[in-house]
Amino acid sequence: MSIIFFDVDHTIIRHSTARYFIKTAVKKGILPRRVMLYLPYYYWKYRTGIFDESFFASTFYLIKGKKFEEIKACAETSVEKYIINDLYPAAVRIIKEEKQKGNSVVLATSSIDLFVKPLAEYLEVDYIATQFEFSEGISTGNFIGEPAFGQEKCKRAREYAEKRGFSLSECSFYSDSIHDLPLLKEIGKPYVVRPDRQLAKIMKKMGWELIHFEKG
Repeated sequence: MSIIFFDVDHTIIRHSTARYFIKTAVKKGILPRRVMLYLPYYYWKYRTGIFDESFFASTFYLIKGKKFEEIKACAETSVEKYIINDLYPAAVRIIKEEKQKGNSVVLATSSIDLFVKPLAEYLEVDYIATQFEFSEGISTGNFIGEPAFGQEKCKRAREYAEKRGFSLSECSFYSDSIHDLPLLKEIGKPYVVRPDRQLAKIMKKMGWELIHFEKG
């Protein structure tokens, strides 16, 4: 038995959870339409490897002052309406197979916990994610601790595994992004899914396995 970690955005789904949340929030009037204009720029930063923690603070400050229940409802709608339909069937099959083997499956993502929780519940798996902070049911615009990004994601995955009696060397991780390099290097079985250019180069040098999740 082991733990199988999966990145979410651009790994088990074609696009990103934040993209679908923002799309839904704009439709519901929770966020201004101009936010949609930033998405191509952020995607470019993500795929070129220059995306960093500042994205979280600069993007989600607009959530400040919003009620927990409206953010939660918006996230649930985005999962039900968009994200479930954007899952790669091959990824879902692997998740089911790993669970049938008795392995634990964990979504390890830098995305927001409220965006990821409905997806984790749909897949019947656990998750590691960035946590929004709320005070008396109102978003403060801040996060609890550091975003689950880069080294922080690796740290959280290590802690998660150790609490369950495993080392990361006994676990597996699927990811598409150079930003997940810390965890890919420490994990026992790294799998690279539709990698960005930088990760593709490192994958070849390291001899990591390339996985193709096709739509349909």
